[in-house]
Amino acid sequence: MKRFPWYGPVRTVIALALVVGAGMAQASPNAAAGLFAAPGERWAISTFSGMGNGSHVSLAFSPASGIPWISYYEDLTSSLVVGHFVGSGGNCGPNTSWECHNVDVAGSMGMFSSIDIYPDTNPDPFISTWKVGVAYYDADHGALKFAEYTCFMGSCGWDVVTVQDADYVGAPVYGQYASLKYSPGGKAQIAFYVSNLASDDALNFAYEVTSEGSCGEGAAAGLWECEEVDSGDHLGQYASLDTSTFMMHPFIAYYDGGAGDLKFAYYDGTAGSCGDGNRWHCFTMDGTDGSDQGKFVSIHVPERAGDKMQFAYYDATHGKLRYAVETSGVGNCSPWNGYRCDDIEAVGAGLAQVGISLAVDLDNIPLIAYRDQTAPGEPSDLKVAQPAYSLGLTYGNCGPETPFSTWQCAAIDEGWSGVDMADYASLAFSPSGLAMIAYSSWITYGDPDYYALRYAYQQALVYLPVVRR
Repeated sequence: MKRFPWYGPVRTVIALALVVGAGMAQASPNAAAGLFAAPGERWAISTFSGMGNGSHVSLAFSPASGIPWISYYEDLTSSLVVGHFVGSGGNCGPNTSWECHNVDVAGSMGMFSSIDIYPDTNPDPFISTWKVGVAYYDADHGALKFAEYTCFMGSCGWDVVTVQDADYVGAPVYGQYASLKYSPGGKAQIAFYVSNLASDDALNFAYEVTSEGSCGEGAAAGLWECEEVDSGDHLGQYASLDTSTFMMHPFIAYYDGGAGDLKFAYYDGTAGSCGDGNRWHCFTMDGTDGSDQGKFVSIHVPERAGDKMQFAYYDATHGKLRYAVETSGVGNCSPWNGYRCDDIEAVGAGLAQVGISLAVDLDNIPLIAYRDQTAPGEPSDLKVAQPAYSLGLTYGNCGPETPFSTWQCAAIDEGWSGVDMADYASLAFSPSGLAMIAYSSWITYGDPDYYALRYAYQQALVYLPVVRR
């Protein structure tokens, strides 16, 4: 276990431009007032400078302060970097408005980064449960690593540990497609892909324990439990893990590369169909028609009443962004046809990167960020899709047609010659309900080519007060 301080305390500046007011995604309040933001408007774009050559991007908001945090792989230094918004006086980002730190520089560290933040649930002001966690891939050792930022008695710092590694030549490679979520009780949980040359690949699940765990290296030995959830040929890539205090149990969406199917698994402690001791339930969600579906999947687990299980993912065969949602009626996809799976928009067939990220706002309305490259050889764009009704529209320009298009798709950041947008994208809503997207732009006019880190955020809408007589 390695611990070192992040010099300079975490500033409690609230990013007002990012987190206050009513934005495009706050459908119900705007709908009630007859106020709507036009598609593609109310977004601001910023580019990082200094420590901003980033790919494998992940974004999360601090639940209490609303401060955004971003983890990414810094390509020039091959290191894991984590930054958070400070407003001014930082060391990176536009106008040094962010504070960035190299968290792990011990080789090629930080690909497949996934960040999450656990809130402070302790009333004692000197002993905080607030923490920031990042799961990521150690390419030098074929290992899954975990970094955690905590504060105690006013002192803050990072702990860096290896959860599971390839400890011999020809051993399985752990940690690609890592996806991290804290449990409702504050324990780190990680879903990840295991690449195995000698036998089937696998989807694995690791979680923190107090002792006698089956994995963890060095000082972390026995402090993690690692188990296999599902296995098969090229199975477990693009893992997406989610949980909530409303659902309690972990849910994982993932890609079955051997079959070209989207799958998902959940754990509830009862007899299941997969995993160690059959303690997990595994299902095929989409792909039974022979299409290659399920890459770049992003899962959303219900967080409150009225919310639904939802998935956004890529159909590589037909080049479509797809969306699946739990339905109370008869669906058209598994399990038990309890889900509705639909095409949202054509984004380009056979793409190596799509950068799909799904989140749901305070009114239970989904928003999907994604990469669109429908024209071969042309620059790609960052786009968002959401139900048309959430924008006050009778019908939209994309999505399922019943009988007209019911979603609205809009470009947020368009690429240009030598610049592709959104190879990687991560979307999250602030506590106030405004959306932010962290993503990479691929710059091909440089020498060498490189990724630049960018972010788009919804701006607050300000309206004159209504005077009632």
